[in-house]
Amino acid sequence: MAITDDNKLLLCNRTSHDVLVYNEMNQYITSVKMSPRPWDITVIPNKSTAVVTFGNKNIQFIDVIKLSPGKEITVTTDNTNLTGITSTSDNIMVGGTAHIYILNIEGKKLSVIRCQSQHISYIYYNETRKLFYCANSKIHMVFSKMGQKLLHSVSKTKSSIEA
Repeated sequence: MAITDDNKLLLCNRTSHDVLVYNEMNQYITSVKMSPRPWDITVIPNKSTAVVTFGNKNIQFIDVIKLSPGKEITVTTDNTNLTGITSTSDNIMVGGTAHIYILNIEGKKLSVIRCQSQHISYIYYNETRKLFYCANSKIHMVFSKMGQKLLHSVSKTKSSIEA
């Protein structure tokens, strides 16, 4: 699920292989057909672009103004199961088995964060520059200290996440 800068809600529909688009009044606008089943979606802030994962090595861009699919690329990795995705205005972060891949806006791999968990289902990056990921029914947070990536697990309860 993602929200565009003009408040369109984008939902991945794995059953019918498309991304559903709703306006801010919760009215269905259209759908964007995907060939594989979409797993997760992110909107790149201040851009007219969303990016979808499929649970394979590919990601696909969507033009959120035209509501049409764009370029599909294969992420250069040994990981064959990329699922969770999030973004900043400068980077795309994609989760796979035990790794989070940091990509540039064009989808080129820049770096890798090794994670404690086996399969990363979803990723979230918030404005306070914190990166969270969901794996094995737990929420984890990635800390960065003096250029090093340090991993810290937090409980999946709301009160623990707010701490």
